[in-house]
Amino acid sequence: MVINSKNMQVPDALLRHIRRVQYLRERNSALCHRLELNGPPEVRGLLIVDSPQPMNFYMLNKLDDAASAYLDAIDDFKF
Repeated sequence: MVINSKNMQVPDALLRHIRRVQYLRERNSALCHRLELNGPPEVRGLLIVDSPQPMNFYMLNKLDDAASAYLDAIDDFKF
């Protein structure tokens, strides 16, 4: 969480990403219908960064299916 100009706590970019992944995961049957898939998709989060980030070693290790990858190595990432 970060503090905005109105002195209120707001989610940072990583927390917003985590919440979006959770939102989609909880509604994967709606995704199936919307995308006209044969079955519900498996929704997983992937954070792509261009340099080492502190959260790569702390926060992402605490999440069940969170992963991060460097942009220049995305071709070698095992999805």
